[in-house]
Amino acid sequence: MSYCRVRTNRARWYVLWVGSQIVWIVCHVSLDSGDTDVSPVVARNGELMSASPSRIHEEYSAREPVIAVVNDEPVFLDVLQQFLNHEGYAVRTHIAELDVLPDLRREEPDIIVIDILPAFPERGFALLHEIENDPDLAGVPMIVMSVDERYLTEHDTELRRYGDLLVKPFDLDILKDKIDRLLTETATS
Repeated sequence: MSYCRVRTNRARWYVLWVGSQIVWIVCHVSLDSGDTDVSPVVARNGELMSASPSRIHEEYSAREPVIAVVNDEPVFLDVLQQFLNHEGYAVRTHIAELDVLPDLRREEPDIIVIDILPAFPERGFALLHEIENDPDLAGVPMIVMSVDERYLTEHDTELRRYGDLLVKPFDLDILKDKIDRLLTETATS
């Protein structure tokens, strides 16, 4: 399965396909009123109603989904980058102590994976809040992870509004499943 998100001046296109078969295209159009119009472009059985797959392919080449990972440990970042690259994702890693917002804006990630440090949870919450309120990053799904399962449980409702939760240590396949699910949900919402 492949996935592509393309931004134009006033629209974002989400394209999902298996092999050469496009299975879903959604267009989010920003209206002058500030609202967003969500228009599915693909209808029954993958037959396009109002856009040509060849035109979309010509104008916008498909890209690997971009996963941004924010963590304080370079070794952990390296392991995740190697695994996710092997699984077909473009991965951008960021050290948690640095101001990552300018880099995240430039990279336009499809998903952001953020580690909440038990010793400094307020830093993680501050970053989540900054991303949520940034006009270029608002709406990007996130996976919030922490080694402190109790902390994630206590703040479950608040943290889930950003996306999904993951307790460390975790099986890498579980992370991949969560990423795939969020990409599919984003493409179809």
